[in-house]
Amino acid sequence: MQATETTESEPLAAQPGPADSGPVEAVSAADFPPELIAKLAKISHKQSQELANLRRGFEKVGRPNSGNEHWQALLQLLEKNHQFQQQLRERLQEQLEKLAEALEAGQSRDALALWDRIQGNIQQCTGKLRTAMQKEANASKGQVLELRKWRSYAATQKKRELIAEMKALPEAGLAPRDLGKQIQLMHDQWKALGRSEQNEKLWREFKKLSDQAHAPCKAYFRERKQLMAQNLEIREELCERLEQKLAELGDQPIHILKLNQLISECNASWKQHAPVERSKIKPLQKRYYAALKQLTSLRKDAVAKNAQRKRSLLKLAQQLAGQDDKSGAANEAKRLQTEWKRIGPADFREEKRLRESFQKACDGIFQQQREEREKRRELARPPAERRHDEKLAGLGPRTGFLEKIEASLFSAGNAEHFSELHQGIETGDWEQLPATDDSCEKALADRLQALLAVGSLTELGAQAEACERRQRQTLVRFEIDAGLNSPREDQSLRMELQLQQLASGFGKRGPDNKQLAASLRDAEIALACSGPLSPQARKSLGQRLQKLRQRLNSRPPRSQTG
Repeated sequence: MQATETTESEPLAAQPGPADSGPVEAVSAADFPPELIAKLAKISHKQSQELANLRRGFEKVGRPNSGNEHWQALLQLLEKNHQFQQQLRERLQEQLEKLAEALEAGQSRDALALWDRIQGNIQQCTGKLRTAMQKEANASKGQVLELRKWRSYAATQKKRELIAEMKALPEAGLAPRDLGKQIQLMHDQWKALGRSEQNEKLWREFKKLSDQAHAPCKAYFRERKQLMAQNLEIREELCERLEQKLAELGDQPIHILKLNQLISECNASWKQHAPVERSKIKPLQKRYYAALKQLTSLRKDAVAKNAQRKRSLLKLAQQLAGQDDKSGAANEAKRLQTEWKRIGPADFREEKRLRESFQKACDGIFQQQREEREKRRELARPPAERRHDEKLAGLGPRTGFLEKIEASLFSAGNAEHFSELHQGIETGDWEQLPATDDSCEKALADRLQALLAVGSLTELGAQAEACERRQRQTLVRFEIDAGLNSPREDQSLRMELQLQQLASGFGKRGPDNKQLAASLRDAEIALACSGPLSPQARKSLGQRLQKLRQRLNSRPPRSQTG
C-alpha cells in the first residue's frame, strides 16, 4: 500500500459560505424560518452534508450574533461533526490494511464488504478530507473491481447451476413440505450470491422455474392452513373446557381422579392438535397454561388436605391397637376404613406409605380380634376335643418319622432302587423321639417293624392298598352317618355298606352328633397310626376326615336316623 498524505478536515463552521462575500447584517432568533429551527432540532452530528447545508441556510438569512441559542447549537454540532470526520479518517487506515490483507488472501466476501464499508465512511465526510480519503482508497480500487468482476462471474456460474437444479427439482419426488424447504434454501443461496452478469435475466428465469416447482406445494400449504385453523379451534375449546371446570369448582370439593383425567385428556389433545398459526400460538398458550396452572394448584391443595386427613385416620387406627375391647376396636377400624375410602388420593409416594401403614394397623386390630375369638372358641370347646388335639399333636414326631420313611420307599422307581432305599433306613433316632400313650405306642412300633420287614416295592404296595381300603371303608361309614357324599370311586362301596345297614339295623336310630364326633376322633387317631400309606392316599383320607369334622360342627345338635 503506497503512503498517502494526511489531510486534516476543515471545520464546517470555518468554511466560507455564499454569505461571506460581503458584510452580513446580524439577525435575531425570531428572524430564522421555523423550518430551519425544526431541522436543527432533528439533525445528528454524523450528518456531515446536511449540517453544511443547514449552516448555509442560516447564513443566507444573516449571521446571528454570538449569543443566539440556535446558532450556538449549530456550532456545537459542527464541532462534533469535525471530530467525527477525524475519527473516520483514522479508522480508514485500519480498514485499508484489513482490505489489503483480505485481497492478498483471496477472501473476496470480506474484501468486498470492507470496500463497501470504506466507501460508506467516505460518503459521510465533506470537503478536502473526503477528497483525500477517496484518493487513498482508490489505490486499491483496481484490485477490488477485478475481484468484483471475478466474483460476478463466479456468481453467474453458480446462478446457472441453481437454475439447472431448480429445473430438475419437480422430478426429485420430494414431499411437498420438503420441496418447499428446498426451494426456500435455493432462494437463500441465490440471495447470498449478490449481483452477477445478466442479473435480471437470470433472476427471471430462476423465478419462473421456482414458481413452477412450487406449484405442488400450494395444495399442501392450503391443507396445512386449514389444519392449523381446525387445530386453533380445538385448542380454543380446550381452553374453554379448563376455564369452565375452574368456574364449576369454586368452593366445591375436588374429585382428584376426575380432575387428573380431565388434565390428562386436555394435555394429550393439546399436543395432538398442532401446529397452530404462529401469530396466534403465544396468546393461546398463555391462556391454556394459565388455566392449567390454576387447576393444578387447586389439585395440589386438595391432595395436601387429603394427606392430612389420612394421617389423622392412621393415627386413630394405631391408637386402637392398645384397646382392651378388641371387638369394639375392630368395628371402629372398619368405620375408619369406610371413611378412608371416601377421601381422595394424596401425593403418590405419600399415598402408598400411608395406605400401607393404615392397612398394617387395621390388619393388626383384626388379628387381635381373631386371636381373642380363637381363645374364646378354644375355651368353649369340649374337653374331649382338646384332649384329642393334644394327643394328635403328641403323635406328630413319630408319625412324621414313619411317613418320611414311607414316602422315601414309595419314591423308588424300580426294585434295585427300592432295595437301596430300604437298606438306608436309619432307626437310631426313633428311641429319642417323645413317647406317646400306650394305646398308640404299640401300633406305631408295629408299623415301623413292618416297614423294616417289607421285602419289595410290590409287597409295600399291597400292604398300602390293604391299609387304604380299610381306612376308606371306615370313612364311608362315617359319611353315611353324617349324610355326606362319598367320592365317586367309593360309590359302590357306599351302596354295599348301606345295604348291610338296612339288613342288620332296619328301624334303628343312627348315632347322634356326640357319638359321631367321638368315633371320628378315634378314626383320626387310627389313621395317624396306620400304615403303610402313600403320601397321596394319606393326604386324600385326611381331607375327607376334615370335611366330616366340618359337617358335624355345622349340623344341628339332634339325633340323625341311619
